[in-house]
Amino acid sequence: MPSDIRIISQYHTLDEKVSPKYVNCAREIQTFRTREMYDCSFTIEGLEFDILQHFLFDYKGNLKEFWDYKAEGPLVYTMEALKKDLPLFKQVRADRKGYQLSEDGLLLVNLTDTLPIEKIFRKQQIILIQQFGELKKRDQRILFEYELLSKHLD
Repeated sequence: MPSDIRIISQYHTLDEKVSPKYVNCAREIQTFRTREMYDCSFTIEGLEFDILQHFLFDYKGNLKEFWDYKAEGPLVYTMEALKKDLPLFKQVRADRKGYQLSEDGLLLVNLTDTLPIEKIFRKQQIILIQQFGELKKRDQRILFEYELLSKHLD
């Protein structure tokens, strides 16, 4: 795993065992890279994930948008909207700081979380976090999308 990455978004999803049992989207499920902006499911290497929440980060790793997926589609909250809704701001931890890859490449860490990496899908630039605790009980997953910083140095 290259160490020069930047986390650009985080997905909370139903896991790959539960997702295929539900029909959450009107459209046929697309791959992660071919899906459209408001699609609520995607596949990665044949594994299906239904999106529950999507967090988008700015270049400094601060939250810039929060998408909460509902039956009618995602509700999109900007940081300005989150600041006006303090209970939601706290619930989604909108003040969290960005994640970094640990030196050994086995963890994603920030000031409050240490998340063990299960698998990295290099082609899609996705990091799949190990399923543990409440995530496992609720049949959920956390995935992070990253970009290579070296491509911005040109």
